[in-house]
Amino acid sequence: MPRWSRVLGETSAIADLDFDPTDLNTRRFPQSMGERRVALAIRSAGRRLPYGPRCLDEATAAQLMLRRRHHPGVVVIGLAARGEPGQKRRAHAWLIGSTGTVTGGPAAQGFVAASCFVPRSIAHAT
Repeated sequence: MPRWSRVLGETSAIADLDFDPTDLNTRRFPQSMGERRVALAIRSAGRRLPYGPRCLDEATAAQLMLRRRHHPGVVVIGLAARGEPGQKRRAHAWLIGSTGTVTGGPAAQGFVAASCFVPRSIAHAT
C-alpha cells in the first residue's frame, strides 16, 4: 500500500468518501470529454499491447492521465466474495472520475470496495 500511495494518492476509508464507490456507472464512456478521451486512450493502448493489461495497470495509467489534465480520479480496490475454501480471493481495481467510471466499471459488478486511493489534491481539499 505505501508504494501505491506514492503514485495513486492517499488511502482513504470508504466511509470518508462523499460518493458510493460501488455505485458504478455502467455507461460505455463517462460524460466528461476529458475523461472520455482518457478512457478511449486506455482501451486503445490496451489493444496494442502484446499482453492484456491488468485492471490496476489501467486504473493507474488513467488516473495519471487525468491528473495531468487537472481532473480528479479515485482508484478503488475491491474484493469479491469468498468462493470455495482454499480458493484465492479475487480483487479488481477501477477508476472513478467526476462524471462516472473511467476504467473497470462494468467488470466491478460483484466486488465490494475495500480501499480507495484519493489524489492529494482532493484529499487535502476537504
